[in-house]
Amino acid sequence: EKFNAAARRLRARLNQLGAVPLGSVAPLTLADEQAAEGVYGTFEAWAAQVLQAVCPQPMAAQPMAAAPAAPALELHVRLESAAGPALDDAGDYYVEPHGNLTPAGRLATATVTVNRRITAEDWIQETRHLELALPGAGWDFHGGDVAVIYPENRDEAVERFGAILAQTAGFPEGVAGSAARLDLVARVERGAAAAEQPALPAAWPKPKLRLPRAASLRMLGKRFLDLAGTPKRSFFERLWPWAANEDEREKLQELASPEGYDLLLDYCLRERRTYLDIFEEFPSARPPLPALLHIVPPIWPREFSLAGGDPSPSDEAGTGTSSIHLCVGVVRKTTPYGRHHVGLCSGWLAGLAQGAPVRLWVRAGPMRLPEVLKADAVPRPLVCVGPGTGVAPMRALLRERARLAAGSPGTGGPGAASSLLVFGCRKRDKDYYYEQEWREMQESTAGGFCLAPPAFSREEQGRKVYVMQRILEEGTREKIWELLQERSGSLYISGTSKGMPQDVAAAIKKVAMHVGGLDAAHADQWLKALEKGGRYMVEAW
Repeated sequence: EKFNAAARRLRARLNQLGAVPLGSVAPLTLADEQAAEGVYGTFEAWAAQVLQAVCPQPMAAQPMAAAPAAPALELHVRLESAAGPALDDAGDYYVEPHGNLTPAGRLATATVTVNRRITAEDWIQETRHLELALPGAGWDFHGGDVAVIYPENRDEAVERFGAILAQTAGFPEGVAGSAARLDLVARVERGAAAAEQPALPAAWPKPKLRLPRAASLRMLGKRFLDLAGTPKRSFFERLWPWAANEDEREKLQELASPEGYDLLLDYCLRERRTYLDIFEEFPSARPPLPALLHIVPPIWPREFSLAGGDPSPSDEAGTGTSSIHLCVGVVRKTTPYGRHHVGLCSGWLAGLAQGAPVRLWVRAGPMRLPEVLKADAVPRPLVCVGPGTGVAPMRALLRERARLAAGSPGTGGPGAASSLLVFGCRKRDKDYYYEQEWREMQESTAGGFCLAPPAFSREEQGRKVYVMQRILEEGTREKIWELLQERSGSLYISGTSKGMPQDVAAAIKKVAMHVGGLDAAHADQWLKALEKGGRYMVEAW
């Protein structure tokens, strides 16, 4: 329903205003960035249809010209010896996210206190439970909030970056070799570039770089440049003019062209080749440092729903302690041609030792307990559906509710509403996250917690059980209807966006029909009323 909602609403409005659609010649096309072909693949086919509709006469293909001479890029990089003052000025690199809950509105450096695997050692999926100690006091986060984490590249990637710099022109005389160049300090200045700065193609857009004002090239490679990211077509458009070898230049031009999208899909996107891989596989393409900093994007932060934690109340003496918990599934994949891919952030977090620093923000998330949203609100029941690592925000919400029910100091008084958790994984003895905690919570009276029979999709040979089936089982479905309808509870869903939220919504609709006696139309209206009233929330990724 919400997929490409803006585009569909715009189309509906244009129709209302009398616009004439191109119809079957160029129908409404909705791109999905998670699809195998990505956005580009869908767009190219759509654009070809549109061009054919508005310009039936084929246009002559224009070959790619050589990079034209142009004024210098409005970016100046001055290199200084590492023997000078120690510099690590992040400048405006770390942009405050919306709804920042970090004290003083700044980036915080947390410290790893716990990092343990919570899946069996012999299981295909590695999932980690991390606990991070937060500095200072004044933290005010809740269950449902989100940690915004800035990961770092592996040391091996930084050394590969240094090898590329060793082949790059424009460095001071006498500074050769990867180690020496990585140790140089780069001062990034915007404005008119010096005359000696290399000229770049005029077609390049004005840079909107998010880089520190001053840092060693080693630090740039470690914390700021997305060296392990997968390039998009725009990267090849900007790289090919720097290729000195004719064969390499032609190959890069093909990857940069609309006609070469299938090649880009197979060679780069599906194989998860990185920026480092491309530079290594095209050794004659060595742009000068200012251009390199322009075409390799910065590392963007990753967001993780909190799996729990303990915020500290404001403490003038600064003696309060806070911590956040994360439940992180480590991304490990094998590409069609056998390349091994590890997620940048999840792989980095998995390898952190106790005491390691983690730079992060905390921002408000979409889910909150009703009694937290409004201080004087009566606690209402919760139905939480969180398969896999989608259980993370549910754990945070349920732990907070239990703490409130127990009347912990500074968190409110006693009193609790019922909470039902529907959890699913593959096997009980392999990836049943927080099993012992759920048992202890169920045995306790705090929070009125109830755990539905877990769904194990690989427990029995030939029989797959998912959370949607558990929702419809006798006993569970009646409990869900009681909590949502009779006691005005809320429904929270969290996990993968690949069909799970829609399937759970369909199962809840069946509950309304089978237990509540509603027909299909009224069941849909009932679900929409829950959503409109803020009692039906989905967090999916």
